[in-house]
Amino acid sequence: MVYYLFDDFLWNLNMTDAINLKDFIINKMKMTGPYQALVILNCLQNNGEANLEIIAKDLASRDQESIDYYVERLKVYPKQVLKNHNVAHIKDNKFILDSVFKEEEKQELIDLCFQKLSDWYVKNAKSTSQNENNGWGLLRFNLLAKYKKCLLCGARPDLNNDVELDVDHIVPRSKGGSDNLENLQILCSRCNRAKSNNSSEDFREKESTKLDCLFCNEGPTRSIIENKYFWVIRDNFPVTPLHTLVIPKVHVTSPFEMDDGLWKELGHLSRVIRESILSEDPTVKGFNLGFNDGEVAGQTIFHVHFHIIPRRVGDHENPRGGIRGIIPNKKDY
Repeated sequence: MVYYLFDDFLWNLNMTDAINLKDFIINKMKMTGPYQALVILNCLQNNGEANLEIIAKDLASRDQESIDYYVERLKVYPKQVLKNHNVAHIKDNKFILDSVFKEEEKQELIDLCFQKLSDWYVKNAKSTSQNENNGWGLLRFNLLAKYKKCLLCGARPDLNNDVELDVDHIVPRSKGGSDNLENLQILCSRCNRAKSNNSSEDFREKESTKLDCLFCNEGPTRSIIENKYFWVIRDNFPVTPLHTLVIPKVHVTSPFEMDDGLWKELGHLSRVIRESILSEDPTVKGFNLGFNDGEVAGQTIFHVHFHIIPRRVGDHENPRGGIRGIIPNKKDY
């Protein structure tokens, strides 16, 4: 028998089971996220089983992005109210009470805070339940069924990524926003956290411009490679064989509208595409890369797309000048 000691709890584990679990942890647990390790850890520490809520709380306590989010929240609403009422202030990244209390006074105030918290959570739980009973669950389902993706970045959830979609209040509830359909949109968790309560932008308006967009409609069906943020398709009118387009899922007209995250991912994905083309056709010896940004620059589909054009020896009698050839008499210099 093998003995594991966790928090003064002695648990007997069969040797074979221990070896199998050790092998899974070392060799098979890929750690695309912290979930598997936290589940096993909490079960090991709690007699082989762990409540989902306990695991979720452990997960939340380790999520630095969530911690940073709440740190920023604390600096806004509670800070200002408590300061205005001379209750507490922030100094050196700490809340400090403005008054000092006797022990008996302190305990009474602690009890009052616990009661306030208890009342709030009970009320909040009832509110959530009432929302579900009044159709919130169905409303959420219908929104997700309609949009299926983040209306800001275009990310879609699937089995190969960690994208989660949230129902976002366009006008935050803290600013008087309602739970009605006209005040709801779908964002991924990443965009929703970034938006927080500082913006009331309605991204559904941009969605209407996508209905007639060739790439928004054909990208999902023609893609040969796809990740969270991009579709990759072959050009319908290729300059050379294997001419490839990289198309962001978010509907933007100009590459200068793309955020830093999209630019970074575009660089990574372009290298993947390059290797794929070279593997498929060893005669490729070079590439032309670029955007057409604006009608005067030759853009005909006003959804950003990045061209990756393979070049081969002899595909043009005089390749000198490369992309300078977009204005023919400027090609030679």
